[in-house]
Amino acid sequence: MIGESLARLLYSGNLRAGRPILVNDTTFTVRGIVDDMENLSPAMFRIQDLRVYVPFTSLLRRLDPAAQMSISIQARDIERVALV
Repeated sequence: MIGESLARLLYSGNLRAGRPILVNDTTFTVRGIVDDMENLSPAMFRIQDLRVYVPFTSLLRRLDPAAQMSISIQARDIERVALV
């Protein structure tokens, strides 16, 4: 899976699954295109969302057998911290 901005950058707007993508000299097949993550930075500092989503098991097998996973959670505001 890749973000919409990355798909537009790599494939000139031809947004469809099934295209190849090279990640660290390893070829993957794009299975889908997801909406870009919301960017809360001021407009003049916005950067494109160039994320690539790879299943963790594929990451371990094909890219980095020593990879580790961490999960981060962030509250939208201080009042919601207890909910997280």
